[in-house]
Amino acid sequence: MKKIILATCIAASISAPALADQTHTRRGFGIGLGYAMADADDLSKDTGVAIDLNWTFANGLILGEMLIPNVAELGGQVGDIKAHGDITMAATYLGYEARSGMRYKGGLALTFSESTVSNSYYSVTETDIDTGLMLGIGYTFANNITADLYYLTGGVDDADWDMNTVSLNIGYKFAF
Repeated sequence: MKKIILATCIAASISAPALADQTHTRRGFGIGLGYAMADADDLSKDTGVAIDLNWTFANGLILGEMLIPNVAELGGQVGDIKAHGDITMAATYLGYEARSGMRYKGGLALTFSESTVSNSYYSVTETDIDTGLMLGIGYTFANNITADLYYLTGGVDDADWDMNTVSLNIGYKFAF
């Protein structure tokens, strides 16, 4: 599946300049919604909704934020002892939108985790924030519909646990 997505992105980036409208307006505010899938061991929930907000300047520079709330859950119980964890991912990124409509992005991904261990008498909760990377590629169509594919790395360092997340977002750019 990853090879098919990668091949599609490469084919789109190679053919996009030939199909581009040279009057493409790059400046505008974009909003996107998508489907995110997390890949890690022992997840009881590994999908979420991705929300993407960005601003593209007239020169093609993109500034953006992405949030994937509650993308993963962990949980289990042994006797009277229960454990539960929630993971949310966010990214701040910079990018470039070419006149062809191709969009290239990269930035910092943050993993926010909250873990709780409890029994009938006592409960302990710990929160953690860890860093990773975000890479993205996308395209703005002539009607200002956007399609973006993101790859985020992250995890929980305290638990020595890694997680990779892929998100496909569809959105709209309000051009000015």
